[in-house]
Amino acid sequence: EFDTARLDSDLPQASTAELADVVRRLGGRRDIAEEIRRVKDSRTAMVIAGRELVQVVGCLACHRLEEGGKPLPNRAPAPGLRVEAGVRVEPGGCVTGEGARSARYALDATEQQALIAYLNRPLGTEDGAEAPTYNVPRLLRTYGCVRCHEWHGTGGLSVDFVNRLRQQFGADHAEAVTPPPLTGVGEKLRTAWLAAVLVQDRRVRPWMPLRMPHFGTRAVGKLARWLAAFDGVVPEHDADPGLEASPQRVEAGRFLVGKGGYGCISCHDMLGRHGEGTRGPELSTVTQRVRYPWFVRWLRDAQRITPGTRMPTIFPQDTTQVRTVLGGDGRAQLDAIWAYLSLGDRAPLPEGLLPPRGLVIEVKDQPYLLRTFMPDTSTRAIAVGFPCQVSYAFDAARGRLAYAWSGGFVDATPVWANRGGDPAILLGPRFWQHVDQFPWYFTRSDHLPPWNKVREDPSLADPLPATELPPQPRRIWFRGYRLDRHGQPTFEVAFDADDGTRVSLWQTPRGIQDAGGPGVVVDLDARATRAGMLWWLLAESSEEPRVLTYMSEADDAEAHGVVVETQTGTVLVVVQGAEPRLREEGGRWIVECRLELQTDSNSRMRVGYWAPYSKRAETLKRLISATRSGSAGDAEETSDE
Repeated sequence: EFDTARLDSDLPQASTAELADVVRRLGGRRDIAEEIRRVKDSRTAMVIAGRELVQVVGCLACHRLEEGGKPLPNRAPAPGLRVEAGVRVEPGGCVTGEGARSARYALDATEQQALIAYLNRPLGTEDGAEAPTYNVPRLLRTYGCVRCHEWHGTGGLSVDFVNRLRQQFGADHAEAVTPPPLTGVGEKLRTAWLAAVLVQDRRVRPWMPLRMPHFGTRAVGKLARWLAAFDGVVPEHDADPGLEASPQRVEAGRFLVGKGGYGCISCHDMLGRHGEGTRGPELSTVTQRVRYPWFVRWLRDAQRITPGTRMPTIFPQDTTQVRTVLGGDGRAQLDAIWAYLSLGDRAPLPEGLLPPRGLVIEVKDQPYLLRTFMPDTSTRAIAVGFPCQVSYAFDAARGRLAYAWSGGFVDATPVWANRGGDPAILLGPRFWQHVDQFPWYFTRSDHLPPWNKVREDPSLADPLPATELPPQPRRIWFRGYRLDRHGQPTFEVAFDADDGTRVSLWQTPRGIQDAGGPGVVVDLDARATRAGMLWWLLAESSEEPRVLTYMSEADDAEAHGVVVETQTGTVLVVVQGAEPRLREEGGRWIVECRLELQTDSNSRMRVGYWAPYSKRAETLKRLISATRSGSAGDAEETSDE
């Protein structure tokens, strides 16, 4: 029952029929309209009509009205925005403020066009709003991230638990045993790296006793992007400065990271080795992990980002304490460190980095040759290390270089310890690896070498087990090596061609550490019992290589460079004394060259394999020139097989 006595006496007058018609036209229920018609008191009819209209015209979408202690329901929701396929939305309604029941937002023409374009987009092409400011704290709580990590002053391990960790793992590593804070992590880390940490178990602190659970892509796959957006950066934009790893920058960065500069390796891991102080994250992955703007702020004032950190202030206000590098320019030195670290596992080792423990063989004043078991080659391998921190493995069973690496030489612990017999450990990353097959072919005609057939020929591959007989006589022989007065080896290999021609090869590889990158330069001498063409398989690539030509101003001699993308990264193959040839075969690009052989004298050529620090023309030209100026030395001492 309605108390109509309390109604204002000045209310406008309307008949019950008029009120019922208004309710019907504005979307009220039909039974309510019929009830209004039957009411004899117009004032009571007006109250019933008003109650219905409040619910159906949208008043309760914003306002709250109770009746009997319960809120009246809103029965006027806005129409859905999901557009039917094939139906185009035209401007009108709330967009333009037209219509009696439309909101008036006073949108300008650009805003109206943007809304119409969104409503007319193809259906199913976009998800709803991701709302990172809502989802980030929700997920961090749901999956317990803040139980271990601190985030904006909340969460983290308890003081008692941290003290127990410090007691167990020592005070020197006190900073490293606790999980890193999540405050600003989206602005600090590259989105791709952060995603790899969340769903691919990537880690840079292997010494930490704690381990993070793995929740999977479905649970936290979007968290990396949301963390970046939460911290105010565009997830896909890593703000890479595009600094070229020029020889000058790389050498300056290597010095500054080493013991002669700022001694970063005293604490930080570098290429799997760690210093003697508090262990910091791996340096060779820095540019893969962090964003450049954060890196700049960290080296300028780490205390401002993480109060109490043991990281010193390196470049306060872009000043420096090292005045002898890059003219004492602090910002230039900071960029040099970034450029050096951007080489990743190809970076030359900084000075003062301690070798790992074990049966480590160090190369000192001259090349060191070791016949041992090596990974990813035959059982007849020879490792050769050079004082310049470049080494290679020679595969005596196939008569070719197998691969080369930079850094230390080898750890022979698996070869000699206990029962032994396992491959030695390379103390550095590989920067070049040859095609895994016999790389030579001799022909007296013009037809191209069938490399697939050569690869499958057992007489040119590794020996079969001793219990089996080869299907045909072996056609390749390793004749030993000779050493010159500097300890530089020259390897002699002979093989019989398909027509029975005996071909003899003398290969003199040497490691070179140039400011443009590490490399191996091979001098080849060859002779055959019949005149013909010796083909050399230099490289393979899934992408079309790029050929460069360099003319020496001193002797007008040409040298050719071929930029190849391989499994170890970008490799520059330099050919002097022959012309490289490219051809596509079976979905792969083949880089090969041919050398004309005589019976009365040796034919010679030179090939260099380089891992350039930069693809800039100046760097590539420098390495081509370094290949041409190399020298193998004269052979004097002999050591047979």
